[in-house]
Amino acid sequence: MRLALLALLAAAGSAGATGPAPPASPDRETLRRSCRDDAFRLCPGQVALARREGVRRCLAANRDKLSPICRTAFPEP
Repeated sequence: MRLALLALLAAAGSAGATGPAPPASPDRETLRRSCRDDAFRLCPGQVALARREGVRRCLAANRDKLSPICRTAFPEP
């Protein structure tokens, strides 16, 4: 399960990205740690089931509750 979550968080860094990252974007490891904490806090059911896409959708749906760093991986629609 931990490996699946790490893969999800690696993918979260590119979720919704359509161009180059802004210059002040957090490094990948900081983003991964921040989103991991948010995933466990906001989406425990999806994390427990190791549903990578489910966690991504859950985080995107809860964008307003994400930590500021994690929110950078989920741009507004």
